Amino acid sequence: DNDTGCGFNRKSSQWQIAGKYSQLISSDFIENEQDGFIEAKYKFITPTTPSFEYLIIYKAYFDGKLEVQIEYAGMENAPEYFKDMPIFAIDFKLKKENCYFEFYGKGPEENYIDRNCGAKIGLFKSSAQENLSGYLNPQECGNRTDVRFVKVYDKNNLGIKFSATDKTFEMSVLPYSSYELENALHLQDLPEQNYTWVRIAAKQMGVSGDDSWGSPVHKEYKIDGTKPLEVKFIISKI
Repeated sequence: DNDTGCGFNRKSSQWQIAGKYSQLISSDFIENEQDGFIEAKYKFITPTTPSFEYLIIYKAYFDGKLEVQIEYAGMENAPEYFKDMPIFAIDFKLKKENCYFEFYGKGPEENYIDRNCGAKIGLFKSSAQENLSGYLNPQECGNRTDVRFVKVYDKNNLGIKFSATDKTFEMSVLPYSSYELENALHLQDLPEQNYTWVRIAAKQMGVSGDDSWGSPVHKEYKIDGTKPLEVKFIISKI
């Protein structure tokens, strides 16, 4: 409950609005036969005050791979409440049967940029349900840092693979969306699982934990919301 204790949930409410209610304002399609892909570029605008734009670019290659790139240009003159970004990520909603995952990154347990010194780089396996931490109040959980790839699949080992390109990413695989976790007061209040949620993040701020009644995340583990950010990865079948 560190976010609530230091009031970050209130301070970062504009970021939640930005992530949940953005509007598509333009799209563009380019076929590049020479390099073997079709590019789809989508521009979004947020309903925040002030508003800002960001891009999601998909490159569908003829061999079946899909490259995803999300670009945020930053806000130089951003107000104070925009200066600490909670996370820069994209969520994917998969069928609940795709509930198993294998990743190459820091593990085996959940870890964050300010809580990963005891984690080892390796190849680890888990499931969405096992990755749901048993906190008294459901909340953000299950993250992994320095991930090179993650495979998400069903009991027949059929699924998809998310692979880093030039930089590692952070990720989580959970049986609930962040909004479902936010709305539940206790674990027993969570609904029956309907989907598997995969999150691929360029970066997520630290969780703090010096105490739970006022201490913020240390400066070196925050995300500067005024600076540009980008995440890029490849989706392919296993």
